[in-house]
Amino acid sequence: MSQLQVADNRAFTNPITDFNIDLAQAWALTQPLPSGKLYWRVLGVDVARFELLVQIEQRCLALPAFANAVPDRQPDAVKP
Repeated sequence: MSQLQVADNRAFTNPITDFNIDLAQAWALTQPLPSGKLYWRVLGVDVARFELLVQIEQRCLALPAFANAVPDRQPDAVKP
């Protein structure tokens, strides 16, 4: 199952919206999002079966600008 989540905190303890996106090609919110800082994430998407995407990701991550931009390297990254 793949999900698209939006939350008002980076730990996603209480998502504002939580879509199952496995079968959908488009999504729409039924209510406006609250104002303020929001976080979003996509979960459960396995791109391993898409060889070209994997190759693009590997080539991008070999570039310093991309490698330094990954979420885990950001100052506000949530540490496990």
